[in-house]
Amino acid sequence: MNKNTPLSSVSNDRAIAGEVNWKEIRKNLSAIPCLYTREIVFLAHSDRTMQNCLKLLESKNLAARTFNNFNAALRIGIAKTADIIVIADEFAAASNTNFTKLLRLRASQDLQVITWNNSSIDELVLSIQNSISSINRMETKKLVIEKIVESRASSNRLKHGELIQNKLPISENDFRNLLHKKLDDNLKDEPEMILAKAISVIKELK
Repeated sequence: MNKNTPLSSVSNDRAIAGEVNWKEIRKNLSAIPCLYTREIVFLAHSDRTMQNCLKLLESKNLAARTFNNFNAALRIGIAKTADIIVIADEFAAASNTNFTKLLRLRASQDLQVITWNNSSIDELVLSIQNSISSINRMETKKLVIEKIVESRASSNRLKHGELIQNKLPISENDFRNLLHKKLDDNLKDEPEMILAKAISVIKELK
């Protein structure tokens, strides 16, 4: 494939769909009731807010802890390990807005930062649930895409003895990028739903 050929020019959609072992991918994904344990860090003067939230959050796949010192939490790397950080109280060192910016600069992933303005615990729990759903959507999409790409690469190795990128109708990188572009983040969390969308995207390639 010519490197300058736009992705939209791909026409061999049946061949591409046939290169993926959909049955095996469905089997693997259907066995995943929940993707990962999510770590929630509360920056607060006490662990009361964390305890109140945990009573209302129904997921078992959560790990939560509270830090009452922002600088200490930053030094041990919470921006790189946590999935969600809740700034529950004001700290004298800087404004919560500056804390949020600093956390995102230090983050190695799509960190979700929630600043609580002392509204109801129910509202804070809803914000946490929405953040977990957003993370799950992104992780599920990445998981589905990588399994599709790996399955297609494996199928071509079996057919040709080795994977020769320039002889495929679309390269592995272009294929991965196309799926990332098409599978938007508004999909449901369930892997099966995102897989169904991926199948539809591949079949509609023109």
